[in-house]
Amino acid sequence: MKKYSLYDVFTEPITFDVWVTANGRGRLVKLEEPLEPGKVYETDDERLIGSLESKEIKRIYTNELEQLLKKSGVPYHLGNPKNPTQPKKCSSCSGRRIHIFYKVVRVYE
Repeated sequence: MKKYSLYDVFTEPITFDVWVTANGRGRLVKLEEPLEPGKVYETDDERLIGSLESKEIKRIYTNELEQLLKKSGVPYHLGNPKNPTQPKKCSSCSGRRIHIFYKVVRVYE
């Protein structure tokens, strides 16, 4: 059994779509109940664990947000995961804004 929880920067319940194993097949579903801050969950579904580990939130970059993530120990990056040295800029605003991507869930062994 693996355990998981929201990172400490989240102060309100959050829900999102995840991949789970159902009847031996992968299935994309919305979490049955929102993840609560401070609560630890358990599962043995490897597909769900992989989905939770890869879940990221995308926000417009601010120095305050970056400092909060650093202070809280939340993994983040400022660019394309395939090339983190190049910041990924928003195409809808002609590249004037840089986005920050950060993890949602911490997975324990």
